[in-house]
Amino acid sequence: YRHKPVMPVFKFSTMSGLLKALKSERSRPPQSRGETFNLFEGCFTTHASVKKSNRECETALLAAESLSAIAGIDRRTELRGAWTTMLFNHFHDIFDGAAVHDTYRNAQKRAQKSLKAARSVAGEALKALAKPSNGGVLTVWNALGFTRTEPVRTALPEGTRALQDEKGRLIPVQKCGRDFVFIAEDVPAFSCRSYRILKKTPKDTAFAPVDVKEDWNVYTVTTKHSTVQIDRSSGAIGSYHDNVLCRGYAPEDAKTGDAPHDLIGYGVPKPIAAGEVARTDLALNVFQLIDEAPNGMSAWHINYTMKQENLLKNAKVEPVETGPVFARFRVAHKFRSSGIVENIYIYNDYRRVDFETDVNWREKGSDAAGVPELKVSFAASVTAPRLRVEGPFTVMEKPADGNEQPTQKFAAVTGDNFGFAILNDSKYGCDALGGRLRVTLLRNGYNPDPETDNGRHSVRFAFAPHHSLATNADLVRAGMSFNRPLAAVRTSTMRPARPAKLSIGGADSVVCTALRRAEHSANVLLRLFETAGKPCKASVCLGTGITSAQEVNFLENPSGKLKPAGGKVRLSFRPFEVKTLLVRCKNLK
Repeated sequence: YRHKPVMPVFKFSTMSGLLKALKSERSRPPQSRGETFNLFEGCFTTHASVKKSNRECETALLAAESLSAIAGIDRRTELRGAWTTMLFNHFHDIFDGAAVHDTYRNAQKRAQKSLKAARSVAGEALKALAKPSNGGVLTVWNALGFTRTEPVRTALPEGTRALQDEKGRLIPVQKCGRDFVFIAEDVPAFSCRSYRILKKTPKDTAFAPVDVKEDWNVYTVTTKHSTVQIDRSSGAIGSYHDNVLCRGYAPEDAKTGDAPHDLIGYGVPKPIAAGEVARTDLALNVFQLIDEAPNGMSAWHINYTMKQENLLKNAKVEPVETGPVFARFRVAHKFRSSGIVENIYIYNDYRRVDFETDVNWREKGSDAAGVPELKVSFAASVTAPRLRVEGPFTVMEKPADGNEQPTQKFAAVTGDNFGFAILNDSKYGCDALGGRLRVTLLRNGYNPDPETDNGRHSVRFAFAPHHSLATNADLVRAGMSFNRPLAAVRTSTMRPARPAKLSIGGADSVVCTALRRAEHSANVLLRLFETAGKPCKASVCLGTGITSAQEVNFLENPSGKLKPAGGKVRLSFRPFEVKTLLVRCKNLK
């Protein structure tokens, strides 16, 4: 091109050379601030299988990095190879779902290779940390950089009646298939808690089960936090009374004794209604089958909705089990050529409601039929709703205008009275219209792949209500926790209570996203980011004290000097700034 007439002169240069040339021209180049336009919104959800394997690999590799760093073992070679293989799937036409079918067969093989390596490293790290055995102690490790309370599902000996923590407190357990479930409270950052496994409990020990009552059209579930009604025709949650989130009252006024309001406007018939009518379509956990108008770029673009069907009738809804930890319901839908089997977990002493959903999806798209789509909808009576979604090292506020938006581990609608988040383990597209938030589960575009998502899919998501003052950091931590479960290991040694291995003071908005061995030294690398979009100052301590620290960029090249004082480093964050620290510390293991 350089030798063709009337063409401009081309020069292959460097970024520094380009900047120098621009400065010499003394012109003012156009500027762009904020988020760029979301082009090809269909790519947020097309080819759900590759998006699920991507999330699985990301979370497994991050957990393996943290656990191996805490354990003091060097598995950088294995992890580097697993990351490289997994990141190849981030290639444009693979991860965005716009490639042909055989591409995804190969992508799944790469993902499984990375996942196997990550699980192997994590298992090796847990062996070094906990010394597994068939003993009478269960140790739970937290691979995240903040203290958390989460349900744990793990294998325990038959006949286990309860667990006992290091303070002697009894923790109820409940059988779930071959495993047991319990709520692990306050597991410290990058640390652990131990529990004795009890097959016998004191005579006066009694764990009351979750209260489940059956009415002619609903199941009513009463827990320590809420009263929930599940519609027997659809599995939709038509009523959710929260004992703390009193609609219309500030959180600090919730102790006044006022009766809590329903978070859902009209999901079950009202007492004053003349007939048994309700707007169950505006409830929680409503599956929607959507026929989208055809378009020539169905993998890339979302067209207008031609037809929407709410799956509100003829479902098989049954209580499977109830115990001191949770009540579980199974919901089965059959529609067209497809089916859904969903398990709902309502915990007695944990506010989150979990959904495990298996979909046998057999809906084909075409130029004649359009694009079939499956969403799950959660609608609540939120005053002045605003949508918050997650991006890479950011939380973005979007208008609740019904348009498809990208997100990662959570999407949340928050108003003046309360809010709620939908957490997910593998989805990237959502939409909010007022107080209704929907997650796009499957979308069968037909071009360039005519068999985009036909097959079986599993997805986990959760409903997590919050007060109106919930911060971005609260949501980010909730999403990370849902995606990186606590790791439980049988051991013989009861460990005393341990402090958190990481503490961040002075700014609740700063969240740790990664801990790993450095790539080019024996130090450890700590990555933090500011979630609120506001400048702040924070102090960071790792292990029992940081002895040396250096700020580096993503390539681990030095970008700033830090001087620890009293085992801590003090940092200043710009809005949404990411900081990566190369540190040496005492007693990380």
